[in-house]
This record gives sequence, C-alpha cells and structure tokens, in this order.
Amino acid sequence: DRLGERRAIELLSDGFGSADMGMVMWDATLIVQLSNSAWDDLVVPTQIGDEITDHIRHLAENGIITVPEGMSVDAFVHETVTSIHSKPMRFMLRLEDGRQVQMSTFGITSGGVLATAVDFSRQIDAEQRARTLLRDAVEALEIGVMHFDAELTLLMMNRAAKEMVWAGMPNVETTTRMSDIIQTLIDAGTIPVPPGKSNSDVIGSFEEAARNYESHQRVTWENGRTFEFSTEPTEMGGYLVSMRDLTEAVRADREAREAHELVTTIVDA
Repeated sequence: DRLGERRAIELLSDGFGSADMGMVMWDATLIVQLSNSAWDDLVVPTQIGDEITDHIRHLAENGIITVPEGMSVDAFVHETVTSIHSKPMRFMLRLEDGRQVQMSTFGITSGGVLATAVDFSRQIDAEQRARTLLRDAVEALEIGVMHFDAELTLLMMNRAAKEMVWAGMPNVETTTRMSDIIQTLIDAGTIPVPPGKSNSDVIGSFEEAARNYESHQRVTWENGRTFEFSTEPTEMGGYLVSMRDLTEAVRADREAREAHELVTTIVDA
C-alpha cells in the first residue's frame, strides 16, 4: 500500500543519507527519486526531480567524464541514457580538485537505475606510489630487465638493459616489438646472423626462447660481449626477460682454461 511504500522510501532515504559512498536512484523515466550528500560532493549537486540527461551532459561538457574520441557530447549523452537501463555501466570521473571517482550504474527491479560513486583517489595514489617504488627498485638493479606483453611488445626496459642492449645507439621506444629490437641490433651489426641463417631465423630464435620461458640462454654479440638471457612468465600473460653480462666471467674462464692447458703442456713436456 502507499503507506508501506512511503515507509520503505523513508528507510531507503535514511540508508542513502548515512552512506559514505555517493548514491542516487532514478525511476524508470530516469528522474531522480533519492540521492545523498556524498553524491553531491563526488559527482554533481542533485535534487529530487532532476533528469539524468542533465547530469550526464554536465559531466561531459565539463570534462569530468571522458567522451570517446570522435563522439559528440550529444551522441555520448544519448548513448549513455539509452543504454543505462539494459546494462551495468562504469565511468571514471576526474574532478577539478584532482580526485578520481568511480561511478557505477545498475538496473533495479522497479525499472529504475541505482548509481554509486566511490572516491578512488587514495587507492590510485597508493598504487602509483607502489609502482614508483617498484620502478625505482628495478632501475637500481645491475641485471638488465625487460618486460614484454603477450604479443612481445616492450612495456619496460630498465637502465642496465638499455646500457647492455643499446650501447652507442638511441634508446628503443616502449612501443617496439621484440622482433623490431632484434632487427635493429642485426642491422647495427650487433647481433650476428650465422651462415646459412636469415634475419627471420635469428629473430624467431629469440621469440621462441621467450615464449618457451628458456633460462640461461647465452648469446655472444659481434663485439665479443656475452650475455645470458632468462625468461619468466608474468601474471598478465607477458614475459619478463632478465639479462646478465657474462663477458668478464667468460674471459676469466677462458684465461684459466688456457693457463691450465699451458701448465699441462709444460709438465707433459
């Protein structure tokens, strides 16, 4: 009955008002029925009776919500409003004060739409700090580290890897595929192409080693430097390639072996 319905709305309104997250509820015609102060703070000041079209347009025109490239504000508003009943939607809002807010919408059984807004700024800041610390730690490593995605496109290369791979050459762009990196090194005369082999064979051997997660693979550059490569899988299906410069170790081992052979020759004589 109407008394029960009014009581339910009052209870729901009390719940909205005490919620930390922003909340708003539109009816089936997308007119605001309830909202709370957190929504006003995180998204847009709202009054009962407001239309969702006006809210979406305000967010789009003020750059708070990102309109896809090539789409007009009118088209974006129309597409959002016409789709909001049929599927959950999620937007990242960027407020003028720098806060980043995740806005999510959900259809409800009455035919209306419930939307929530959560301030993700602290979480995003913490994630960015963690990424910065991790990047600094990787940069400080003496071993070379290269991170490739599942398509073997370079995402990250630390200082040590750049010094080993690009000595005397311009740094590679992070959009470069592994095949392009190897081709550049072949063209520069850094990586040798064995007799009877083609550039594609050499490139393919590096890609195969990465995809098979091979470890302790030794490669000698044309300048005599020897490197050891190892590949590990990442949680996102990519490849983490580490490399060590073994040139001095290989030289020391060779000199020790030559010295041993010399001593043996003298003794046997």
